[in-house]
Amino acid sequence: MRRMSREGNRVVVWLHGDQDILTVDIVRDILAAELSASDDDVVVDLGEVTFIGSATLGAFVAARAAMRKRGRELTLRAPQRRTRRLLEVCGLTDLLGPPQDATERAGAVDWNPDAP
Repeated sequence: MRRMSREGNRVVVWLHGDQDILTVDIVRDILAAELSASDDDVVVDLGEVTFIGSATLGAFVAARAAMRKRGRELTLRAPQRRTRRLLEVCGLTDLLGPPQDATERAGAVDWNPDAP
């Protein structure tokens, strides 16, 4: 399922598996609950997400807008190649935070859009 943890003054939401129309309500509920529960920024870790649909992307965009109204940020991290490509095609790379580790930095720099 999904889990949450803290990293300093940020809450990290860890997603895995397919994130699509069947799971988007859960994602929206988690992000809405965090918006009302604290004043911390939120990071959504996508490292274990195998598929992401447009409904989930829309939920991220809406949550970021709501958080920015309160002076907070929502960022995505560790997307797999296909998810990173989808974010690029949709013009949503501004949702991505800076790479967190050497592997992610390498993926951000050494990225091949034709790779499976």
